[in-house]
Amino acid sequence: MHRLTTQLFFAAVLLLTAGDVAFASQATVELRNSASVEGEVVYLRDVAKVSSDAETATKLGSISLGYSPSIGAVREISIEKVRLAVEAGWTQAVLVTGSQSVRVERASRLIIGEEIRQAIRNEVRRHISSPNFVRLDVPDQIAVPNGNSTLKVSFSSSTNLFQPFSVSVAVEVDGKVFRRFSAMVAIEAEAEIYVAAKDLSAGARISPEDIRLERRKLNNAPSKYLTAGASLKGTVLTKPILAGQEITSDAFMSGVVVRSGDMVKIIALWGAVQLSISGQARSSGKVGERVSVKNLQSDTVIQATVVDEGVVEVRF
Repeated sequence: MHRLTTQLFFAAVLLLTAGDVAFASQATVELRNSASVEGEVVYLRDVAKVSSDAETATKLGSISLGYSPSIGAVREISIEKVRLAVEAGWTQAVLVTGSQSVRVERASRLIIGEEIRQAIRNEVRRHISSPNFVRLDVPDQIAVPNGNSTLKVSFSSSTNLFQPFSVSVAVEVDGKVFRRFSAMVAIEAEAEIYVAAKDLSAGARISPEDIRLERRKLNNAPSKYLTAGASLKGTVLTKPILAGQEITSDAFMSGVVVRSGDMVKIIALWGAVQLSISGQARSSGKVGERVSVKNLQSDTVIQATVVDEGVVEVRF
């Protein structure tokens, strides 16, 4: 009888010990009240404390609970949904405790309006120097997911920057476009441009005495104007221009300044040495074009480049 009692006692001890071991090794998941999620998918590790050995905790923590909410939205995940997800993704018993539901939000940061304005200013300045921004309509702020965010600004190459225009702004996060929007921009700029010093008629050649530099507000792209340093050699007006009127690129063109049969001056260059000899044109051309000319001293015909009215150049 005593032996039987002893055996029953040890059997009970073994059963209790085995139960304690099983309980101790059981993984537990404690659901939080709220969570902020970085990525596009909600994982168990994002919303709960997983207690177990390292390997088990890692595997349990990787169980997906679906997509994370959009920025500014909230998703409620109930404890029942968590239990179902654990049962579907894990073969062993897991104790799920804690809050009856977890409130999930998407982690984000704010891009303030001044960041957007600066990105637009930088892009516009790539096309025109020293603009004065008189209008720049952008959102006060934009919420974006956490990550490496960049702003990419673009507009059509045909855009007249001196009339109110629209730019496209793409907000990229980790290399993916998160949002696109448009912003209205208006700028002003000034530059020194040539204006007519007197009334000029169509077909007239432009000489330095016909124009003067003035600083003026631009209404078109700088390339539309005749600016300081522009070459006037061989240019001919295509339309009349009144005194004080701006000279735009569509108002003049290159004209023929050397005609076949004309007497010309040939400038011959050997490094730093320069000689001038007389010649006769055998073909016609504009500034920058090559023509045939006859050296009247040697009676040889050579190719030369037109550099001005009645002047050609040859390099040796």
